[in-house]
Amino acid sequence: MNPYVTKLSLSMPETERLIRNGFVNTNIHFQEAFPHWKKMQIAAFTDRQVEDFEGDAEEVEWVRSIYETYGKLYQGRRYIETQYNVKEPLHSKIVESLPNVFKDIKISFRAQKFTDGDYMLPHRDHDRTSGLYFVMSPPEFETRWYELVGDFEERRLKYAPPDNLKLAHSEVLQRGSWYLFNNYAHHSVHKIVGIPKPTRKTFVIQLDGLKYDQALEVFKDYVYETKMD
Repeated sequence: MNPYVTKLSLSMPETERLIRNGFVNTNIHFQEAFPHWKKMQIAAFTDRQVEDFEGDAEEVEWVRSIYETYGKLYQGRRYIETQYNVKEPLHSKIVESLPNVFKDIKISFRAQKFTDGDYMLPHRDHDRTSGLYFVMSPPEFETRWYELVGDFEERRLKYAPPDNLKLAHSEVLQRGSWYLFNNYAHHSVHKIVGIPKPTRKTFVIQLDGLKYDQALEVFKDYVYETKMD
């Protein structure tokens, strides 16, 4: 079984309709989320004062340095990323539309939009270890997962230096499909070369507290067989 990403055969047309409507009317249905990593990026790359920011000057400088390191390796610019929480009443409507397989799982939602960039740095997520991703964009992005090699000090933002990463798997996620995603493994996202300015939109059903292998067990009846690269 692929330890990084698994395509699922879930059929949830009403859920998908609600999600699409949410992206059409973002200002009505979504509220921008500002977790620690978002506040850190604002502090590191702008002169804006960040409310309730818990980072320190050393951490801000480390974020700048890790971006500079990868900027010498990757062509183009890092993504401008926006993540959203789902507001009521859309949140409750999505919950009600989900099939019974979600009944005994603690879940939360996150909408994501990436614009005007070429890559997202290798990282692992802060507030989720696994999630179900619904891809709304054309297949214009490649997601890469990595194995860790050697030792390094992991900072709060959970980036990894390039010398400590070995590419393990890559995949282009297809529009209109659901994928079980290993968020605990380090991963990055890259625009496919030759596409001018794509926008990546995804909706995540966060499987709160579930590791990827535990989530695979829950959704084992919906797994497509896939091969590792």
